[in-house]
Formats: sequence, structure tokens, C-alpha cells
Amino acid sequence: MASWRHSDWPAAPWYGYTFRLAHDKVAGVAVLNHPGNPPSLWYNHRDARMLNPCIVAPTELTLKALESLLLHYRVVVHDGPTPRDLLNRFYTQWTR
Repeated sequence: MASWRHSDWPAAPWYGYTFRLAHDKVAGVAVLNHPGNPPSLWYNHRDARMLNPCIVAPTELTLKALESLLLHYRVVVHDGPTPRDLLNRFYTQWTR
């Protein structure tokens, strides 16, 4: 069994993953997490290929009746390997 954990990743500006498509084409997706969101732990299940920031993993979150909760995420889909510099630039520009 692999030692790779797919849950409880610490908070980060973004997480991403890449995958191989037909004809050896590489693509990927990244989720950018706005610093105004509540603290979260992240989850990525290999079989589902889903990046999931979970705001109720680190601690309980209670909302009062009729209180709203607005979360901000940005999803970036890309061809090729993860463009780390570009994602960092997108994150910096988005969160100014």
C-alpha cells in the first residue's frame, strides 16, 4: 500500500494535479484558495480526481440562522505540467 495521503493537506494558496490523457497528452487542474476563506484542510482522492478544500475539517464552523457564508475559489485548467509560476502570479493578482 502506498504511503501517499489523500486527506488533511495543510492550508495553501493553491493545490493542483496533473494527469495523462490519451496519446500521452498531459493536462491538469488547480484550485486557488482565497485568504478570506475560513481555514481549511484539503482532500484529493485519486480515484475521483477531486481537489476539495474542507472548511469544517480543522474545526467546527457554526452559522447562525439566516447568516450567509461566501467562499471564494478560482479553478484553473491547463495543458501540460503544472504552471507553478503562472498559478502563483494568478493567486497574487487575484488576492490583492
